[in-house]
Amino acid sequence: MARKAKHTSAETRESIIESFIDIYEEKGIDKTTVSAIVNRAHITRSTFYCYFRDVNELLEIAEREFFDNYIKVILPMVIRAVVAGDTTAIVPEISGLFKDHRRYVLLFLVTRPSPELTAQVKAFGRSCILSYFDVDEATLSERKSAAIEYIISAQLGLVTWWLADGCAITVPEMLKLITDLNSIGPVTVLSEIH
Repeated sequence: MARKAKHTSAETRESIIESFIDIYEEKGIDKTTVSAIVNRAHITRSTFYCYFRDVNELLEIAEREFFDNYIKVILPMVIRAVVAGDTTAIVPEISGLFKDHRRYVLLFLVTRPSPELTAQVKAFGRSCILSYFDVDEATLSERKSAAIEYIISAQLGLVTWWLADGCAITVPEMLKLITDLNSIGPVTVLSEIH
């Protein structure tokens, strides 16, 4: 009788990544060890090394997968909707993506943000805006370049604040706020309070 494999390669890889994320989320990269990962994943060290070089490679892969599976999907969608002034059509998709990736969004943007990932998100947001408006970076004035930097930095800061605040306002309210802040400006939004 043939022995049934305990896990497939994909399942083992995913188990290692999830074990890494559990420990990294709790302790940070400096205290995340291969020993702790293999113990949590119930694998041997040699199995770990069949998949990954070290914990730093795991972090790079986890951040890249988050970027590819969440940021590259959500950011162009939000930029298009915000510039068009109507985010209602994207609420279900944004809500679903956020629900599916919530742990990683919180981990990589709030709990353990990385300057490299933040810079990558901002650069991608910048390229999305330039692409949307069909503008070449080389032709931008300093003023317009600064405006794009302001928009991307402010939106990333706002989303990070929202996440850290426990998502106290709903996704539709957040998207409306982003739209209002971008279309009528923060001073006008603040003056609406009184």
